[in-house]
Amino acid sequence: MTLIESRRPPRRTIRPPLRRPAAASCSAGSHGSVTLTFAENAPPKPKQWVTIKTLSGASSTKSDEFTIPEGATARLVYDMPQDGNNAITLYQAPDEYVDLLLNEIGPQSGSTRVYQSGTYYLDVMGAYTINVQVFKRPTA
Repeated sequence: MTLIESRRPPRRTIRPPLRRPAAASCSAGSHGSVTLTFAENAPPKPKQWVTIKTLSGASSTKSDEFTIPEGATARLVYDMPQDGNNAITLYQAPDEYVDLLLNEIGPQSGSTRVYQSGTYYLDVMGAYTINVQVFKRPTA
Protein backbone atom coordinates (compact mmCIF):
# COMPACT_ATOMS: atom_id res chain seq x y z
CA MET A 1 0.00 0.00 0.00
CA THR A 2 1.30 3.41 -1.00
CA LEU A 3 0.62 6.54 0.94
CA ILE A 4 -0.13 9.54 -1.27
CA GLU A 5 0.72 12.79 0.33
CA SER A 6 -1.62 15.64 -0.43
CA ARG A 7 -0.02 19.03 -0.58
CA ARG A 8 -2.16 22.09 -0.09
CA PRO A 9 -0.89 25.55 -0.85
CA PRO A 10 -0.27 27.55 2.29
CA ARG A 11 -3.20 29.64 3.49
CA ARG A 12 -2.98 33.31 2.73
CA THR A 13 -4.83 36.03 4.51
CA ILE A 14 -5.74 38.92 2.26
CA ARG A 15 -6.22 42.16 4.08
CA PRO A 16 -7.47 45.41 2.62
CA PRO A 17 -4.88 48.18 2.44
CA LEU A 18 -4.65 50.26 5.56
CA ARG A 19 -6.12 53.74 5.35
CA ARG A 20 -4.58 56.48 7.35
CA PRO A 21 -6.96 58.12 9.75
CA ALA A 22 -7.79 61.79 9.34
CA ALA A 23 -7.44 62.33 13.05
CA ALA A 24 -6.30 60.33 16.04
CA SER A 25 -6.43 61.01 19.73
CA CYS A 26 -5.05 59.25 22.75
CA SER A 27 -6.19 59.47 26.35
CA ALA A 28 -4.99 57.79 29.53
CA GLY A 29 -7.62 56.11 31.66
CA SER A 30 -7.53 54.85 35.17
CA HIS A 31 -5.41 51.83 36.08
CA GLY A 32 -2.88 52.60 33.31
CA SER A 33 -5.24 51.92 30.40
CA VAL A 34 -4.91 53.83 27.14
CA THR A 35 -7.73 54.64 24.73
CA LEU A 36 -6.99 55.34 21.07
CA THR A 37 -9.67 56.95 18.91
CA PHE A 38 -9.39 57.13 15.11
CA ALA A 39 -11.59 59.02 12.67
CA GLU A 40 -11.45 58.38 8.91
CA ASN A 41 -11.75 60.98 6.19
CA ALA A 42 -15.24 61.19 4.79
CA PRO A 43 -15.39 60.38 1.08
CA PRO A 44 -15.61 63.48 -1.11
CA LYS A 45 -19.09 64.63 -2.03
CA PRO A 46 -20.00 64.05 -5.69
CA LYS A 47 -19.92 66.99 -8.06
CA GLN A 48 -23.19 68.81 -8.62
CA TRP A 49 -24.52 72.08 -10.04
CA VAL A 50 -23.92 74.80 -7.45
CA THR A 51 -25.47 78.28 -7.79
CA ILE A 52 -22.79 80.97 -7.45
CA LYS A 53 -25.01 83.97 -8.32
CA THR A 54 -28.75 84.62 -8.67
CA LEU A 55 -29.85 87.44 -10.95
CA SER A 56 -33.39 88.79 -11.17
CA GLY A 57 -35.16 91.78 -12.64
CA ALA A 58 -38.04 93.03 -14.71
CA SER A 59 -38.40 94.77 -18.03
CA SER A 60 -35.24 95.61 -19.96
CA THR A 61 -32.22 95.61 -17.63
CA LYS A 62 -28.55 94.84 -17.46
CA SER A 63 -27.63 92.38 -14.72
CA ASP A 64 -24.89 92.60 -12.14
CA GLU A 65 -21.54 91.18 -13.21
CA PHE A 66 -20.69 87.56 -12.40
CA THR A 67 -17.47 85.57 -12.78
CA ILE A 68 -17.03 82.09 -14.23
CA PRO A 69 -13.87 80.59 -12.60
CA GLU A 70 -11.00 79.30 -14.77
CA GLY A 71 -11.57 75.68 -15.85
CA ALA A 72 -15.15 75.57 -14.53
CA THR A 73 -18.08 73.94 -16.28
CA ALA A 74 -20.81 76.59 -16.10
CA ARG A 75 -24.43 77.16 -17.11
CA LEU A 76 -27.21 79.73 -16.79
CA VAL A 77 -30.58 78.40 -15.63
CA TYR A 78 -33.33 80.87 -16.54
CA ASP A 79 -37.02 81.36 -15.86
CA MET A 80 -38.85 84.08 -17.80
CA PRO A 81 -42.59 83.89 -17.06
CA GLN A 82 -43.94 86.78 -19.19
CA ASP A 83 -45.86 86.39 -22.45
CA GLY A 84 -43.92 89.09 -24.35
CA ASN A 85 -40.54 89.01 -26.05
CA ASN A 86 -37.92 87.42 -23.78
CA ALA A 87 -34.27 87.86 -24.69
CA ILE A 88 -30.92 87.23 -22.98
CA THR A 89 -27.70 88.64 -24.43
CA LEU A 90 -24.34 87.69 -22.89
CA TYR A 91 -21.54 90.30 -22.66
CA GLN A 92 -18.02 89.95 -21.33
CA ALA A 93 -17.18 92.91 -19.09
CA PRO A 94 -16.71 95.72 -19.71
CA ASP A 95 -18.72 95.76 -23.00
CA GLU A 96 -17.75 92.93 -25.39
CA TYR A 97 -20.70 91.18 -27.07
CA VAL A 98 -20.46 87.38 -26.72
CA ASP A 99 -23.77 85.77 -27.78
CA LEU A 100 -27.54 86.12 -28.04
CA LEU A 101 -28.54 83.24 -25.72
CA LEU A 102 -32.32 83.52 -26.02
CA ASN A 103 -34.80 85.48 -28.14
CA GLU A 104 -38.29 83.98 -27.93
CA ILE A 105 -41.92 85.07 -27.56
CA GLY A 106 -43.83 83.77 -24.54
CA PRO A 107 -42.81 82.21 -21.23
CA GLN A 108 -39.41 80.52 -21.32
CA SER A 109 -37.42 78.35 -18.93
CA GLY A 110 -34.35 76.25 -19.44
CA SER A 111 -30.58 76.38 -19.33
CA THR A 112 -27.65 77.27 -21.55
CA ARG A 113 -23.92 76.67 -21.15
CA VAL A 114 -21.13 79.24 -20.81
CA TYR A 115 -17.90 77.75 -22.14
CA GLN A 116 -15.24 80.31 -21.21
CA SER A 117 -14.09 81.69 -17.89
CA GLY A 118 -14.29 85.41 -17.30
CA THR A 119 -16.42 88.23 -15.93
CA TYR A 120 -19.78 88.64 -17.65
CA TYR A 121 -23.10 90.45 -17.43
CA LEU A 122 -26.44 89.95 -19.16
CA ASP A 123 -28.66 92.36 -21.05
CA VAL A 124 -32.15 90.94 -20.46
CA MET A 125 -35.52 91.83 -21.96
CA GLY A 126 -38.50 90.57 -19.91
CA ALA A 127 -38.94 89.61 -16.26
CA TYR A 128 -36.35 87.04 -15.25
CA THR A 129 -34.69 84.93 -12.61
CA ILE A 130 -31.36 83.50 -13.71
CA ASN A 131 -29.08 81.25 -11.65
CA VAL A 132 -25.40 81.16 -12.61
CA GLN A 133 -24.19 77.65 -11.76
CA VAL A 134 -20.89 75.76 -11.84
CA PHE A 135 -20.41 72.00 -11.72
CA LYS A 136 -18.22 71.26 -8.69
CA ARG A 137 -18.01 69.55 -5.35
CA PRO A 138 -20.08 71.45 -2.77
CA THR A 139 -18.03 73.05 -0.01
CA ALA A 140 -20.49 72.45 2.81
